[in-house]
Amino acid sequence: MHQIGLAIGVVVLYLFAYILSLIFSDVYQYWYIVFGTTLPLIIIQSVLLFTVSPYETPAYLLAHGRPGDARDLIEMIYKE
Repeated sequence: MHQIGLAIGVVVLYLFAYILSLIFSDVYQYWYIVFGTTLPLIIIQSVLLFTVSPYETPAYLLAHGRPGDARDLIEMIYKE
């Protein structure tokens, strides 16, 4: 579901940039807008990925022989 949200977000930003390019009628400015609108979101997502959720997935932990860590992570995720 998150992948769909990310894909929709990218499409919306490209449409936004395209609409702005029609308003300003400058081909070079269109590309600046396309890359300029996605870059801040990419930076925010990267920072949040490494600070808010710096954990491996339980499937990864199990695949690499760390069932105790996987169990602890699942307990942390689903604690009430």
